[in-house]
Amino acid sequence: MAKSLKLLLFAPVACTSLEYNIQVYCLHDPRGALKEVVQLEKQLGGQLIQEPRVLHFKDSYHNLRLSIHDVPSSLWKSKLLVSYQEVPFYHIWNGMQQYLHCTFTLECISPSTSNLACKVWVWQVEGDRQSFNINFNITKDTKFAELLALESEGGGPSPSGPQCLQDPLPHSAEGHYQPGPTL
Repeated sequence: MAKSLKLLLFAPVACTSLEYNIQVYCLHDPRGALKEVVQLEKQLGGQLIQEPRVLHFKDSYHNLRLSIHDVPSSLWKSKLLVSYQEVPFYHIWNGMQQYLHCTFTLECISPSTSNLACKVWVWQVEGDRQSFNINFNITKDTKFAELLALESEGGGPSPSGPQCLQDPLPHSAEGHYQPGPTL
């Protein structure tokens, strides 16, 4: 048996400091809160930076892991203190949280940098995995903005699986997993 998790990556529309956050959301409740997430991210100055993907999360008691790779060390430095972040199996499987998200914070080494290229991996040990290749201009790339608007209105492509989010909880600069509110 498996649950479908919809994976969404958000980042700021503009980089106004030397830190840049990439938020990875794991949605498992298909009941319409994607619109709330879109509104929340707009309020926070966020944009969708990759097309959403679905990960099939198995009933195997293995946790969900998230990591960031191939960050150009001459331009950016990851503030993650470990090799990956982990979401406990029961936080996803019990469905007590409306959403889950992790944040990766990157520090800009070269202030003139406008491009960000890296990979974000999301996987379950001994299970499904997804990889996102990020490559965009942090000052002006909004190529997924239309897709996000369509999905939030229910008119765009929407793979089966969860689409629900609520306000994210505060996260630390080191990049930690934060559960959503309980129902």
